[in-house]
Amino acid sequence: DAFRGNYGDNSLLYFNSYRNAQPGDPLYEKARTGTNAKAGESYFAKLRADVVNGTLPQVSWIAAPEAFSEHPNWPVNFGAWYISQVLDALTANPAVWAKTAFFITYDENDGFFDHVVPPYPPASAAWGLSTADVTRDLYAGGGGYAAGPYGLGPRVPMIVVSPWSKGGYVCSETFDHTSVIRFMEKRFGV
Repeated sequence: DAFRGNYGDNSLLYFNSYRNAQPGDPLYEKARTGTNAKAGESYFAKLRADVVNGTLPQVSWIAAPEAFSEHPNWPVNFGAWYISQVLDALTANPAVWAKTAFFITYDENDGFFDHVVPPYPPASAAWGLSTADVTRDLYAGGGGYAAGPYGLGPRVPMIVVSPWSKGGYVCSETFDHTSVIRFMEKRFGV
């Protein structure tokens, strides 16, 4: 169901400790908290209650169901509504919001939000003006995999909403799937 679940984006479910957890185990419950928007289930009410009561964990992950993912087969306003519900919940307690950063990321380049072609490395030195040796940047092929450049992988568009973010600022750094984790490592020292 496109209105329920996490569109396969809940990475916790790829770890055996979460995948093998049984009902009643906190790992099972936390990894599978979700909402069925069509049925009016109130995931957002649970989120708001955590914010209002000051019990929101230091780090929380929210993976939207497919219908709210802003992929091209779904209306953009579905994603906008979902994000607005999360923001309404996060701002319900000014003291909690004052120390919150909300990272909105996409699973990879493309979709309605993304308008930039992802970075692509030259397949040979002849493609650019650089005289740098690109030999080590190329995979020779083998083992059933095609030859080609390693590259940076998919670019991951991101929006950061926070009382700490600078309004109107556009960061031109390239983000990837490790960016949020690297931020948490630096910020929290883990």
